[in-house]
Amino acid sequence: MKKIRLPHYLNIFNQFITNHCPLNYQIYFISLMSPFLVVLHAKPFVAQSLPPVTTRSLTLSRQPSSVVFALPPLPKGTGAPRGQRDAGSRGCAAAPGQRLTALVPFYPATGSVFGWTTAERPTFWFYVPYFPANTYGRLTLEQANNQQVAYTVPLSGTPGVIQVALPPTAATLSIGQPYRWYFNIYCQERLAGSIYGVIQRETVSTRMKSDLTQAAARDRLLLYAANGFWFDALALAAEQRRINAQDASWASLLEAVDLQGLAQEPVVSCCQLR
Repeated sequence: MKKIRLPHYLNIFNQFITNHCPLNYQIYFISLMSPFLVVLHAKPFVAQSLPPVTTRSLTLSRQPSSVVFALPPLPKGTGAPRGQRDAGSRGCAAAPGQRLTALVPFYPATGSVFGWTTAERPTFWFYVPYFPANTYGRLTLEQANNQQVAYTVPLSGTPGVIQVALPPTAATLSIGQPYRWYFNIYCQERLAGSIYGVIQRETVSTRMKSDLTQAAARDRLLLYAANGFWFDALALAAEQRRINAQDASWASLLEAVDLQGLAQEPVVSCCQLR
């Protein structure tokens, strides 16, 4: 299954039909375009960030296994760090061939790790390969003024994907403000792995908000993904996978950001922040 990202000219076409056509015609036109997308993406294609989409960006409604994800523009002046995957286990027993990984888009041109969210208190997703039961994590959020808030993340000692939700007592993310995040793993009190990136809270357009209220769960996932809201799309994909293990949304979305190697890893139940 090939990744599908919208080139700029298709983004323009999409904006035109969403501004001038009713929903049933939008689905019809995009379904007609699906053979051309397959041909276009059969050739090597270098992913690039797209300008923000201001209205609905529907995906291939007749290809349920495909998820279109549009990389949002990187925030200016943040010096977004590089750190989607850790370099190695550093002496802590880990699953063979796996590394600590953030389930967040990676920008090859800059090495940045960045994603949008609409959530006031988002949920982060990581793959943790470590076995020892006395392993724990530390999630740190840093604002532009260098203020930091750190949380301890207890781990189960079972390798797999974990979700780390900010607690209800955490301060809400400000809209349009980039936050650096750091996720460190400690094994027997020694640093075993470290990854980092940037998250930014954004709002959806009035049109998209209306579409989201009327859409089914699968369509909400597609809307978030096509408009660049990674964290929202991933949370919905995880829920679809939980409900139906055969649902392809999770694997397709991870493949869209070159994380297909983690698509079959289990989601491990944990982690109440302290």
